[in-house]
Amino acid sequence: MAAESKRAKFLDVLGHSLNVSEACRESGLSSTTVYRLRRKDAAFRDGWMAALGEAYARLETELLGRALFGVERAVIHGGEIKCYVREYSDRLGLAMLAAYRARMKDGGSIETEDEMRAAITDEVKAIAKRLKGDDDDAVFA
Repeated sequence: MAAESKRAKFLDVLGHSLNVSEACRESGLSSTTVYRLRRKDAAFRDGWMAALGEAYARLETELLGRALFGVERAVIHGGEIKCYVREYSDRLGLAMLAAYRARMKDGGSIETEDEMRAAITDEVKAIAKRLKGDDDDAVFA
């Protein structure tokens, strides 16, 4: 597989899995290579951010669906399914509502694809900062 093809495969898998290790395995690129490319190649870094943005947009859509429509669960008794119940997560619904309100706080709306990508990129960076416990933007550098 040619280098450009491997890079494209990596970004495609990353965009579906949000898993760098899996994307490396599927593309045949090493983690050292992809992190070096992300640091040094602006086009690859932009592709990486776009892949993350698309994956997080899919995740947000899935979570919103779960918050709005719940999740069907089997009720099992005596080793047999007796019925199904639909469960809703208030916590998930409140988190989705908070995220929406934060986006709309300044009366802003997302009207273009570039604005959507920028909003998702900002959200991904904020999540990464919270997970790391600091303000290091180097995660995406």
